[in-house]
Amino acid sequence: EGSKWFTHEELDSFKCEAIERIRRRHAQQQLVPSGTGRVVPMQMVQRTGSGRALFTDPALGCNEEDNDDEDEAPADTTRRAQIAPAAATAGPSHVPFGLSASDERRIQRALLSEIRNILVVDPHDMLLKLFAKALHASFHHVIVTAATSAEEALRRIAAAKVVFPQSEGGATHGFDIIIVEERLQLFQRHRRGAGSNRRDQQTAGDDQKQRQIPASGSALIGQITGEQQRTSESVGNKKRPRCSLLVGVSAHIQLDGDKLSQAGADLVWGKPPPPFDDELKLKILRALLSKRGKPMYF
Repeated sequence: EGSKWFTHEELDSFKCEAIERIRRRHAQQQLVPSGTGRVVPMQMVQRTGSGRALFTDPALGCNEEDNDDEDEAPADTTRRAQIAPAAATAGPSHVPFGLSASDERRIQRALLSEIRNILVVDPHDMLLKLFAKALHASFHHVIVTAATSAEEALRRIAAAKVVFPQSEGGATHGFDIIIVEERLQLFQRHRRGAGSNRRDQQTAGDDQKQRQIPASGSALIGQITGEQQRTSESVGNKKRPRCSLLVGVSAHIQLDGDKLSQAGADLVWGKPPPPFDDELKLKILRALLSKRGKPMYF
């Protein structure tokens, strides 16, 4: 006899579809100048304040005229306007990269389950804010945490490992994605120079602790990579751990790119980073699934 109720996978699919419908109905995107010659899409959410349950939202309404074509439409009006002429003649709804509607739903479910929180490490506050805006616009559900130094990044990682332990499905280093700028040492040196008198008064124990802090983004990535390898070796042939995806970033990619890759970066970006479009999201997701030893059906 067949089951009279939905499977867990089907229920998850319905939930993701409902969230996406409500998000598209109540959200708009606005292009915000970044001050670097680029514009960043910023999510503008309209809140009604009615306080009613989400399942009563009109976005979840359905009648005989509704179909999956509406669900597969792009979220932003710019892309919708670009594909409107083609849609009028071709008929089928737009799905990125020519993927089927079922593959598109698999991708959305994987993005929700595999990428929950992101750590960005960069000494410049402005770039941290730009990264946060771009990431929130692309991954609407994630928590983005910022750090301005390797030392602060290690503290953030330690705290995240407590809040999101591996025993409860958390990543090996607390965050599913860790984005690190290579050139952290110049900023740290500047800060130490400002307080050189206090620095001279540190004890030998403090000096030893200071030497253990990675001096660059590649050093931080190398430290995390080593810890991930030891974790994987301790697991053996069992299920692979939920490793963090490591992304190295530098404005001097020609000089720093090889250094970041050799340290263990899974992806390397220049500055400004590539657009956070569907293609980049799919590349990130595939790299993350591959690192975690999970199958890819798209």
